[in-house]
Amino acid sequence: QMPCMTLTCTVLDQTCSHPQIYQEQVTKFVPTDTICYWADPTEDRVLHQRQEEAWAKIHDRVEQVTGTTLATVSGAEQGMVLTRANRQAGVGVGLPHDPILLEYAQEFCSTLDAWHLTALQSLAVEAKSFWLAWALLTQQYYHNGTNTDDDDDLPLVFQEVADAVHASRVEEEFQISMWGMVEGQHDYDRLNTSVNVSSALLLVNSLAADCLNRTAESK
Repeated sequence: QMPCMTLTCTVLDQTCSHPQIYQEQVTKFVPTDTICYWADPTEDRVLHQRQEEAWAKIHDRVEQVTGTTLATVSGAEQGMVLTRANRQAGVGVGLPHDPILLEYAQEFCSTLDAWHLTALQSLAVEAKSFWLAWALLTQQYYHNGTNTDDDDDLPLVFQEVADAVHASRVEEEFQISMWGMVEGQHDYDRLNTSVNVSSALLLVNSLAADCLNRTAESK
């Protein structure tokens, strides 16, 4: 496998020609974003605590940037009730998020070039989460010196890549800690997530380095 080559070819062969398709693929994760579905703390306190440790900063970042909070549920039953109510009301699948959030996500994706959009799509697919991918992508972008907007002053959501990988695998890692790891399956899934997340970030960082080099040469 050559993940970086795959991303590059995707940009050149697909995203450049059909950016709207990739924008729609990414924003489809917003209504059913993984980080909005929490374990019931009365039934599974340990898993809920691990979710809070991994996801709380992402929720804080969303509120800081958009001015509104993500809708969340605790437990599978509450999630099914709210999803069913949304469907019956003709809203669609997922949770009853503030419409501002989907509008922000769509606008954010529309501002990305093909390279960053492909990286965002890869991260979102791997994490099953638009907001986790968004937090990671914007953190890399704003903290690598290529942007001077106010968002550059926001604190880091992830201290290192391993934190983002863990945040995308909270439930899986919890099950492994409880029941053990199946060799050839769980270890492969863990490695695959790490490789895909790292490759997307390498693409973003390479773009940033190229931008800085071009800026320096122009001076």
